[in-house]
Amino acid sequence: MRKRSISSFAAPTAAAPAIAALAEPVGADETVVTPGPARTIQTALSQAVAEALRLVDKNDERFSEAELYRIKGELTLQKAGARDWGLGTGSSPQAPSLKPQVPSGVAEEAEGDFLKAIEIAQKQQAKSFELRATMSLARLWQSQSKHAEARQQLAEIYGWFTEGFGTKDLQEAKTLLDGLS
Repeated sequence: MRKRSISSFAAPTAAAPAIAALAEPVGADETVVTPGPARTIQTALSQAVAEALRLVDKNDERFSEAELYRIKGELTLQKAGARDWGLGTGSSPQAPSLKPQVPSGVAEEAEGDFLKAIEIAQKQQAKSFELRATMSLARLWQSQSKHAEARQQLAEIYGWFTEGFGTKDLQEAKTLLDGLS
């Protein structure tokens, strides 16, 4: 790992513009106006994630890498029509839900992205990112009737937390766990 001065951590990352494009969830049918042909938000988001991941590798700035892979998996499901909308994480009224039938190739690709996100988060000891990626994976597995596996994986990371149960992510994780019982 490269040594960096403390001042370099305070500077915005090169991936910041691409990551910023991911901040607001929107409907897949909305259009982004860009120079040249109009693109769907989904296409723009997929391109932003790909660019952010490229910059993560190029600049060795891996802070958001796990979250980027989670979002990549969500976008994969959304592109195939397997998610109702957006990039959220949970069961709130604005959160995505899985449609019952996810094409197997799409499910495998998304599962791979979620597992990679979990692995990266574990290596970084980034428990919040690990929780979010695990919730995405649990929802996918739930749609595949893998309730026991989803519950076990989610219960393991949820059980790590000792505080913060009022946060949106932990509340949604609890709701998802209860639904997997």
